[in-house]
Amino acid sequence: MKRQALGKGLDALLPKSKPVPSALIELELDQIRRNPYQPRVHFESDKLQELAASIRENGVLQPVIVRRVDDGYELIAGERRWRAAQLAGLARIPAIVQQVSDEKLLERALVENIQRDDLNAIEEATAYQLLIDQFKLTQEELAKRVGKSRTAVTNTLRLLRLPPPVQQGLLAGEVTMGHARALLPLSKPQQLALSRDIVKRGLSVRQVEQMVQRLLNPPAPKVSTPDSNTRSAAHKLEQHFKTRVDILRTGASGRIVFHFSSEDELDRLYAELTGE
Repeated sequence: MKRQALGKGLDALLPKSKPVPSALIELELDQIRRNPYQPRVHFESDKLQELAASIRENGVLQPVIVRRVDDGYELIAGERRWRAAQLAGLARIPAIVQQVSDEKLLERALVENIQRDDLNAIEEATAYQLLIDQFKLTQEELAKRVGKSRTAVTNTLRLLRLPPPVQQGLLAGEVTMGHARALLPLSKPQQLALSRDIVKRGLSVRQVEQMVQRLLNPPAPKVSTPDSNTRSAAHKLEQHFKTRVDILRTGASGRIVFHFSSEDELDRLYAELTGE
């Protein structure tokens, strides 16, 4: 039901156009170029090879849909079949030619891809951004049009803020949507470093979430209990400067803290410490 609602939402969003006649022809594969509005950029190699094997055996059973452009034809739908036909060694492919405007081309690409269950999160985010850019929509308006919550749309769009190598890992399936969301609060160098660890060490989403929390909220350094010499030194400083003094050590390093309770006391300490 959601997929139907999504289609209706996009139809309501985009300009209406009257049906135009279609023509079924055969085209040279190199006469066809991909749809510039196609958000899907990652095609699984093994599935393409399976489709190519089927095409070698049975031919292309469903024509691709194209539109005519100045230097040939542009895909409207059927890029997997077009790619698999090339892998299968075909020179020509059956095609339905339609007259489609740029707006309708965008609509067809987005409806075809957003509704697919296996659309990658980065590709879905790219499709959403195309809608926002092309039709000047707010995220709230977009959420209503595609039948999703504003939070879901916002979280998906946020993936586009990840560094390109992390986005590529998500496209390739090396990083999951859960991993990617967990990385979002980090700085870009941290995102890159942790994404490499995800791939190298096979970290689970839960492990990454825990590591992110440690990076965002590092534990305070443990302060060792002062020994007798340190306590004695602090006492002598208190007697000299007539205020509370703490000597805090973390291993071989540490800090000396002078306490004051008023501006006058701070001025006095400053003068004594600097000799001014």
